Amino acid sequence: QNRNKDICVVNRTDFDSGEVCIITEEGNFKSRYQGDGLTFDPCGICCDSKMNIIVSDYSNTCVHLLTCEGEFSAYLLTRDTLLGDPWCVGIYNDCLWLGCNRGRIERYRLLYKDS
Repeated sequence: QNRNKDICVVNRTDFDSGEVCIITEEGNFKSRYQGDGLTFDPCGICCDSKMNIIVSDYSNTCVHLLTCEGEFSAYLLTRDTLLGDPWCVGIYNDCLWLGCNRGRIERYRLLYKDS
């Protein structure tokens, strides 16, 4: 659940593809994110303290950053920066924790530009 009380979930639509669905606190559909043009393989999802949505994309070896409205903002991490394929994501103490293949756990400090 995001700070704005929206519920953000990964909906698997096939073995190696899916989408992110955002649902309001009342249970109404709000938006859907299906990737940025590539086959999207979301596995893990979490929200940060700024209400951004963070999604691990296993097949593309990257981590997507979405706005609280479910719009693509940036890639936080890509194949060039990750040491493994990201399965799950979590936030704790302003750090992004990734569970990757082969039992690897990666930790990244989240830094925000001043508003």
